[in-house]
Amino acid sequence: MRAFFQPKVFCPVFLSVLLSVGLLAVVPAQAAPLPERAPVTPAVEEIRLGSLADPAGPSTVEPGTQNGPEHRGQPALRLVRTDLAQFSSVGVTWAADPAVRDVRVSVRTQSLAGDWSQWSLLEAENDGAAPTTDVASRGGTAPYWTGLSTGIELEVLPVEGRPTDVRLTLIDPLTMAADAAPVATPSTAVEGYAPMPAIYSRASWGADEELMNWTPSYADTLVAATIHHTADSNSYDSGDVPGMLRSIYYYHSVTRGWGDIGYNAIVDKFGRIWEGRFGGLATTVIGAHAGGFNTGTFGVSVIGNYDLVQVPEVAMDAVASVVSWKLSLFGLDPLATTRLTSVGGDGTTSKYPPGTTVTVPVVFGHQEVGDTACPGQNFWPRMGELRTRIDAKTTSYPTSFVELSGHGYGHGRGMGQWGAYGYATIYDWLHPKILKHYYRNTNLGSQANSLITVRLLYQDSRALVVTSGRDFRVDDVLIAGGQAARIELRSDGQFTITPKSGCAGSDRTPLVRRTSKVVSTVANPGNDQSAMLAVCTSTDTRQYRGTLSLASFEGSERTVNSALMEDYLRSVVPAESPASWADSGGAPALRAQAVAARSYAYSENRYSYAKTCDTTSCQVYSGAGRNRVSQEDYRTDDAIRVTANEVLRFSSGSIARAEFSSSTGGYTAGGTFPAYPDDGDVASPYHDWDTSISVSSIESAYGIGTLQSVQVLTRNGLGEDGGRVLTMRVIGSARSVDLTGDEFRQDWGLRSDWFTIAQPPPPPPPPPPPPPPGPLHWYLRNSNSTGPSDGSFPFGSAGDQALSCDWNGDGYDSIGVFRSGTFYLRNSNSRGSHHISFRFGNASDIALCGDFDNNGVDTVGVFRNGALYLRNSNSGGPHDITSFYGQSGDLPVMGDWNGDGYDTIGILRGANWQLSDSNRTPVTSYSFAYGQRGDQPLAGDWNGDGTAGVGVRRGVTFYLKNSPGPGAHNARADFGNPSDRGVAGDWDRNGTDTIGVARGF
Repeated sequence: MRAFFQPKVFCPVFLSVLLSVGLLAVVPAQAAPLPERAPVTPAVEEIRLGSLADPAGPSTVEPGTQNGPEHRGQPALRLVRTDLAQFSSVGVTWAADPAVRDVRVSVRTQSLAGDWSQWSLLEAENDGAAPTTDVASRGGTAPYWTGLSTGIELEVLPVEGRPTDVRLTLIDPLTMAADAAPVATPSTAVEGYAPMPAIYSRASWGADEELMNWTPSYADTLVAATIHHTADSNSYDSGDVPGMLRSIYYYHSVTRGWGDIGYNAIVDKFGRIWEGRFGGLATTVIGAHAGGFNTGTFGVSVIGNYDLVQVPEVAMDAVASVVSWKLSLFGLDPLATTRLTSVGGDGTTSKYPPGTTVTVPVVFGHQEVGDTACPGQNFWPRMGELRTRIDAKTTSYPTSFVELSGHGYGHGRGMGQWGAYGYATIYDWLHPKILKHYYRNTNLGSQANSLITVRLLYQDSRALVVTSGRDFRVDDVLIAGGQAARIELRSDGQFTITPKSGCAGSDRTPLVRRTSKVVSTVANPGNDQSAMLAVCTSTDTRQYRGTLSLASFEGSERTVNSALMEDYLRSVVPAESPASWADSGGAPALRAQAVAARSYAYSENRYSYAKTCDTTSCQVYSGAGRNRVSQEDYRTDDAIRVTANEVLRFSSGSIARAEFSSSTGGYTAGGTFPAYPDDGDVASPYHDWDTSISVSSIESAYGIGTLQSVQVLTRNGLGEDGGRVLTMRVIGSARSVDLTGDEFRQDWGLRSDWFTIAQPPPPPPPPPPPPPPGPLHWYLRNSNSTGPSDGSFPFGSAGDQALSCDWNGDGYDSIGVFRSGTFYLRNSNSRGSHHISFRFGNASDIALCGDFDNNGVDTVGVFRNGALYLRNSNSGGPHDITSFYGQSGDLPVMGDWNGDGYDTIGILRGANWQLSDSNRTPVTSYSFAYGQRGDQPLAGDWNGDGTAGVGVRRGVTFYLKNSPGPGAHNARADFGNPSDRGVAGDWDRNGTDTIGVARGF
């Protein structure tokens, strides 16, 4: 017969009797955290009540009064006490007996002020004995929070079965100052698709670990989450919660004999999440919360009775947060179903006998599998809503930033300026060949030097104030050198010309004229800045060759500079391409720039009053000088002179609008000019780039709710990764937004629309089991000389990759192993288990370690066929740095080659070393030959000078060199056996790395 209890207000916590089924004993990835506060042992009083047949102590047997007319008058154990020591939580237990199936326990309490509470019914929880505790379990009720009390009236009315050895437990969890302000300090964070929320540790609520008397057991994997309520009082303050948890913990672990608190996590009505059962939040530790179905389920309980009140929104959201994180670690879909097999039976609340397989939602309420109303009649109808909330959090973007990698700078149409420089300096191309490469459907032609009119955008809607060091005219008004004139547009289309004593000087008598043309009396100023016309601004003066005028556009002022093309280019070319390129062989690139800029300007017809403008919307043109400091350069002047009057023409004879941009990224974008690979772009510092955009800013900018993904829909098919982005979609929980690649580029200030979006990493697999013992043995030596080991011990297994670094920043390098995508790290060089374990990388990767962010703590990375993936913390999760250096077959090493505090990548290929001073954008900083093909590479600070040297191990001999470069070794030592794996580290914290070996790998 199946055990049955009336499902009214309780959510029992159960241990199954057959937990050994389908278990894998592992050590959790998260050990108990160090206490942030002193543990608290509750004060407990236990009153023995006996039984109906043999009442004990102060109890009496009287007719029951509190359990409805159908039970009124039946015999019940009663107790009234008003002289008790202070307590805040109560529970009633009895000797374990499967025949005891229904016991009604009613209670009311007396406050410190003498007031009596209403009667409350404590429903019975049945349980099975915990298999990993030596304490016999007892039947009983759930604990109930009464608040501070000193009196109690109790009625225990058996309905089915006759309980014996009935006991009343009164718990005072004690009040600590820290209860009012606990600190959310979970164990090591483990990230999945959903972020790990802040979780208050066991130490935060004052768990006394001495009360725990069980050994954690672990399921093979996680398959579901079970939702509960504690059926406790709803009348509690935020400062009460740590005490409530200490009461539940004591009652479950000691009074009931379960060894520990039953739930894996607890949520209070204020939305805070608390660590429950010992054994690791991220692990598969088996709880005691759903009799018969504890294995492979994660139990979350909300403090309160949700038969009586609604679930607070903050509590709902907290449950969704912790469950979404937990499910994401194991790749579980909160909207799916799963199959569970009961291991429950007599003595549990399981609805199903042992061996029965049932299909339930991945996120299910306790009553799905148990004879209970849990999680309450107001929570149960919202389970569908809860699953939807969990799904939204689980499918939210898994990181705080969207990471992008891209190529090039600018639109990529026509010539790449950096590519032209690359062709000039790497390939020795002259400017005609450069131009033909980028503008394949054009030919070089000529155009006589003529005027170009330029709109000065910074002057829009402003009066034109002009000055010069020489006399100049505005229309027929002569202005003396050193004076100024303000020209303003009148409503009748004429111009007011007001002579001034200087740019900021006093006005004189205004005059009205039909034209606004400003002409210097010096026809050819040469390079004399004082003889040129200058526009006065609020901060400076800007000198121009040619003439200035004020034009009218729809009643608004526009300032126009008119100059000869070859004079105009003297400002444009150095603004578009660095004149210094000529010093490094890049003069042909400057000449190509001059021809492209000349062609572009001649082909322009932007406005009715000017052909072009002065910004990147057209071509950058800053005039001849600023504050009489030249903006021109003799090197670009030479490029203009050599290419004088050269333009690009189509076969029709028209001048090509020869677009150009800073860097094509390696492939031109096509359009007017045929798309083509741009090998010269390797010279560009923008050939490859990386950037990131915060998820919150994307959510805010597009109003999409919670960001779920950013997807590229179409590309132009030209170059790496499929080329430039044509269309893309930003997907959120509220809506999706479709954009062009160029719109996204403009929205976020990206260098180009040729980019890829880093795919969010898959969730890390569950924390791994510990490594089996041996047979990997370590032998370490504290000097770089031949001699015996200074320490030896076992750690790891055959087939492991050995590595050594300072995992905790204490100055001592210690050991670690990498096995099948899992790192096992130990913080001391001694026999014992790992202190840290997590998954990162693939089984076939080469493990690395070093201080990648200069914070004094070494972390891990992997090398995969020339790809480098590095983490800045010793935990599972996505890589923090990725780049490419070397190739398949290279042997990687990490070292601080330049003494800047960052360990960076190096590779040994045969006997040739290549070392880089950067992990993010690695280029070879040191290249040399050292050692022989087949040597094992090493790196270390062999002489304590703060920089890493290189080393090799050949047979039993270490050859160590104090600096990266060719030459003889500085130290030689024979140590270990030929088949050992060489390692190096600062084993004794003396600032010098020394040798060691791992044997049996």
